Amino acid sequence: MGAAEYFETGDYRAAQAAFARALEISSAERDAGLELRTLAYATSVDHFDLRWSEVLAKSRRIRELARRVDDPRSETYARYRDAFALMQTGHADEGTLASDANLALAEQLKDRGLLADALYVKSALAQLKGEWREARAYSDRALALSAHQVPFLQTRLLLESETGNRKAGEAYLERLLAGEESQNIVVREGERARVRSGGKQTLGEAVSRRVCGQGRANAHHGTERGRNRLG
Repeated sequence: MGAAEYFETGDYRAAQAAFARALEISSAERDAGLELRTLAYATSVDHFDLRWSEVLAKSRRIRELARRVDDPRSETYARYRDAFALMQTGHADEGTLASDANLALAEQLKDRGLLADALYVKSALAQLKGEWREARAYSDRALALSAHQVPFLQTRLLLESETGNRKAGEAYLERLLAGEESQNIVVREGERARVRSGGKQTLGEAVSRRVCGQGRANAHHGTERGRNRLG
């Protein structure tokens, strides 16, 4: 109920009240499984609300619970957010370790959505560390699973731009624009014409508009797509 409350109304306080009630029940009933599932959903709300310290605190408890509760789906759901929060707070090395655990679980589950998210955060972490080959390899795998996912295309566009691959960057920008259109995301009038007109500044400006200006949207990635996977 807490996650549904938040995603339907945007009311963080009401969502936390619902989570608190669920946690009270889990404590009274000594139901570690319910506690794990509740905290997993709670990390998705904290993730979407950019409350990274809350994500990390809940993730520590989730790791403890996962040692005695066999619920790999909830654990994977939360570990993605743990890795993402570590990345967002500048802890790339710790984030890499967390993302390794997340990817291993997602591969065991063979859930396309959870696996795509795990590959996405692996690619983003490798990119931050300048590990270009690894970043591309993880990005290729993520895009193979979800070819039109806008955040995947945004980070790949940024990667190609950062490494000077203008031709590839323009190709991913075209795919990004198509992905935005297919998902009913408003594309600025004339954007496609400017891309096709050429010129170094065109790609640079496009990266700034389509990626750098989308930081909050990227930070939210995974939550909307994955919020109902535990049900």
